[in-house]
Amino acid sequence: MSGLKSICIPKNINAIGDSAFVECSQLTAFELAEQNSAFSVLDGVLYSKDQKTLICCPAGKTGNVYIPEGVTGIAAAAFSACENLWAVNIPDSVTNIGNAAFDRCTGLPSNLTLPSGLTVLNLAVFQNCGIESVEIFQNVQTIGKMAFNACYNLRTVLIPASVTEIQEYAFNSCDSLETVYYTGTSEQWNAITKANGNDALVSANIIYNANAGVCGIEDDNLTWELSGGTLTISGTGAMQNYSYAESAPWSDRLFTSVVLNEGVTSVGNLAFCDKYKIQTVALPDSLTSIGSSAFWGCSALKSIRIPKNVTNVMLNLKLV
Repeated sequence: MSGLKSICIPKNINAIGDSAFVECSQLTAFELAEQNSAFSVLDGVLYSKDQKTLICCPAGKTGNVYIPEGVTGIAAAAFSACENLWAVNIPDSVTNIGNAAFDRCTGLPSNLTLPSGLTVLNLAVFQNCGIESVEIFQNVQTIGKMAFNACYNLRTVLIPASVTEIQEYAFNSCDSLETVYYTGTSEQWNAITKANGNDALVSANIIYNANAGVCGIEDDNLTWELSGGTLTISGTGAMQNYSYAESAPWSDRLFTSVVLNEGVTSVGNLAFCDKYKIQTVALPDSLTSIGSSAFWGCSALKSIRIPKNVTNVMLNLKLV
């Protein structure tokens, strides 16, 4: 079936099995007979009629897939072997992602943030993907068998304290895995059931209590905390300046919003450089300075309100 280039789902078809079109590498879009009452098609991707479940993305599709808010499930093998996708937007309304849903999506983005409603990562869900960094939100309790098996490029992973079980081979052959950010304590980490085949995970550098830290010019005059996709900075005084983007303590983390609370007086040099997921920034009236390249490369940030007391916006500030 690898030569199949187009298909129209007839009006009398009301069920399609898992993996039905997995090897159809030249299929770029689904079409649907007008009188079909079981399915719908959005941007070439097949959904249930009510668009609550994404059933199948054609294996030959290229570029981006934006899953609309309101979708609650992604079927088993829905994106399997979609090797030419380089971005998939998964909304927080998704609470279930089926087995092997993203198996062999080798072109997926280097950084992946999973929806906050998930409680389980199912069998082989991201097996053999090209991801370099993954952030698992609080609420996930089980990381399933072979969930990230053969993700050879995976370097960092955030695991929440809600996780109680990591099943067999979940991180098997993740030979590049260097750092695990864990939001709980070392005692909680040791209490997690870790099955065989996770040597790369247990031998990585574990950073505990990874959702918070200090970021002030005097170290603890400012603190940061990451929760639910929002980075919040609190305290009094100036933020530390960073000599390169990767030196910020949140450099390996994914978030969409930044909130600086009243009392913060500066945004440090390179503080949010290349954080391309940031969509909103809230700056306090106490702010007086924005450092060099502080928001350089924040391509999703379309606007920002500069407080009236800011007297120094250094060069190379690039919002879009």
